[in-house]
Amino acid sequence: EPVLARRITASRRLVRWAQRNPLAGFLSGLTVLLGLTLLVGTSWALWRISAERNRAIQRADEAIQQRRQAEENLRSQRVARIEMLFRTDQAVDAMALLGQLYAEHPADVRLAEWIANELTYRNFALPVIGPLIHSDRVHLVRFSPNGRLLVTATGQNAAQVWEVSSGKRLGQPLQHSEAAAQTGEFLGGLHPIYAEFSPDSRSVATGSVDGTAQVWDAETGHPRHAPLRHPDWVTFVRFSPDGKLLATACRDGVARLWETETGRPLEATFAHKDWINTVVFSPDGKRVATASDDMTARVWEVTSGRPVTAEPLRHDGGVREARFSPDGKLLATASSDGSARIWDAETGAPRSTRLLNQAQVVVVQFSPDGRLLATGGFDRTVRLWRVATGQPHCAPLQHRGTIRSIEFSSDGFRVVSASEDRTARVWEVRGGTPVTESLRHDDIVWSACFSPDGCSVATASSDRTVLVWDVRSGKARPVTVDLDVKATGVHWVDGDRCLMTTGARVRLHEVQSGQQLSRRDLGTNEQIVVAMPVAGRSHVFVATQTGRAAIWDAERVERLTPEIEHGAPLTCAAVSRDGGAVATASQDGRLRIWEALTARETRSPLIHPAAVTRVEFSPDARRIAAACIDFTVHLWDLQTGKDMLPSIRHEGWIYDLA
Repeated sequence: EPVLARRITASRRLVRWAQRNPLAGFLSGLTVLLGLTLLVGTSWALWRISAERNRAIQRADEAIQQRRQAEENLRSQRVARIEMLFRTDQAVDAMALLGQLYAEHPADVRLAEWIANELTYRNFALPVIGPLIHSDRVHLVRFSPNGRLLVTATGQNAAQVWEVSSGKRLGQPLQHSEAAAQTGEFLGGLHPIYAEFSPDSRSVATGSVDGTAQVWDAETGHPRHAPLRHPDWVTFVRFSPDGKLLATACRDGVARLWETETGRPLEATFAHKDWINTVVFSPDGKRVATASDDMTARVWEVTSGRPVTAEPLRHDGGVREARFSPDGKLLATASSDGSARIWDAETGAPRSTRLLNQAQVVVVQFSPDGRLLATGGFDRTVRLWRVATGQPHCAPLQHRGTIRSIEFSSDGFRVVSASEDRTARVWEVRGGTPVTESLRHDDIVWSACFSPDGCSVATASSDRTVLVWDVRSGKARPVTVDLDVKATGVHWVDGDRCLMTTGARVRLHEVQSGQQLSRRDLGTNEQIVVAMPVAGRSHVFVATQTGRAAIWDAERVERLTPEIEHGAPLTCAAVSRDGGAVATASQDGRLRIWEALTARETRSPLIHPAAVTRVEFSPDARRIAAACIDFTVHLWDLQTGKDMLPSIRHEGWIYDLA
């Protein structure tokens, strides 16, 4: 029979070979096993290394994310703090933190825009000179009437005169007994020394708790005569309007008069039953008013010392301050009973109801025109009252601490207040809004006052410094110009002059006084469409409704260039900044460009689809923008005549271009 067989497989041959060669087979198997083990082990090790690396990368990513999240949280907290500071009227501190944040993230456009916004829409008062450093808290600062000097008073019972322009000390300190001020009594609103300039700015008077008053030479700090001795603390001093007399108030309840030059006391004295807080002269110098802790104020004749009013002016608490109105007919008083009163200074009759505050009133001040009265005190507000009616003039002006001083600017348009909340504020009288951001110190601000010109404010603080701030607001300065017809336009010529357009006439006025500078009106007998200055001189470009235009000398009232004839009624016109080119536009949509000096048209008219209402040259006079009655804006290249903005359209009337 046939033998059945099949091909031997490779694996079978390998087995038979191993059986015939057991040692070689064993070694071969072991080698293969070791190779497989090494391969598996290496793969596993590589997998472990890769897994560990991935976990490390993941942990690093998580750490980076956590750090970024922490940085973002910290940044959010800093942004929230900055926003809080802005909301709580601490804009200076907020700007400092915002600037620091931007320095750390200079590529953050949002921070840059935020800073630009705050600088644009906030008015930050800046110190005019460096801080005037003292060795103790400063509780009083006053400008001299000529504005050149400052006097400051400190808790060491001394005063010092400073030169405003340089911030340097003048002369020696005006020192009273320092030992008399080393008591715990001089805290809060109680201070050991008061100081005041004479009307001619040449002298300074001081009154002290050492029981003396003294008149000093403002430049040298030398006393002008022997001290004026009192039996108790001197709480207040005030020069008469002519500077010949000095009034002093004393804790013994008596106010006294002294000759300024000699220091000789006058016979007339003015007595109360408790200490006197203030003594002030009337504007004519014939009367004095005193305010006392005996809950009364009184008006006295200077020469005789007799009371002017039959009865004292009574409050229900101590009278802290008294002030005459600018015409001397009224007297205002502030009291710890939480009210202020206005009295007839001749008869003592009340001229208003009680002007109620919510706590003690410590300061009262008339505006320069006598129409308003400012009060302030422990209720942390400055209140403005209408003198004629006794009604509030505006909402209370809010601080966060007791009000310690109030003063109007010389023009009466602003008022400055100093507060225990470590700030002084300058307010617009008309609406009661802040003119600048807070004038901030590191401690209580006891005193703030305007310079005579109203451009600066000096502040005195317990942080041992006095600062002088530039408080010019950049806002409108009221200048009254009397016109016989309605003004239809006004343009600046320079910082001192402006052009007024009134119907068919143009006038050149001085800004400071409002006076007309031109010899007569520049009259055209035609309705003026536009009148604007040319290149900052007294030259003015005038265009009339009938289509005529020319450049005039506004002071001499002479036409300087040939008259341009547009050929149609004008709707608007413009002149380039250098005065070399003139543009006129009309109701038919034509915009024509002229050489100003020759009245020669420099190019073909630029045609618009509707009447042109506004035109404006670019600064280099190479382009001109035009707004039309169909709500479109066009920007023309004057060399090519191409409209560079053919598709700009508003949804309403276009009032102006720039």
